[in-house]
Amino acid sequence: MLTLKTHHQSSGDVLPAIVKAALAQRGLTLTALARRHGKEASYFRSALQKPFPGAMKVLARTLAQPPHELWPSLFDEGNRPIRHLDTSESSTPATVRGGKKNT
Repeated sequence: MLTLKTHHQSSGDVLPAIVKAALAQRGLTLTALARRHGKEASYFRSALQKPFPGAMKVLARTLAQPPHELWPSLFDEGNRPIRHLDTSESSTPATVRGGKKNT
């Protein structure tokens, strides 16, 4: 049996290939798991590429692991998603119609 705790990236998060292998040991694929949950085929595949807390929690539950042990950079010990600063937001004030800034 594959041990998930020893196959981690530098971030501490488990490698996507290890998640896939652990699912395969249970006779599952990411696509089959998505179908089982009524989701698009790429639902869980996407979660292994970028943070997607809902899908990651289902993966963790399927693997009988707490999310914070699989993805410690994304979940706290209470298995709540860790909020990271969104760098895509502008630091300039929003404007309203007419080009006037909100103050």
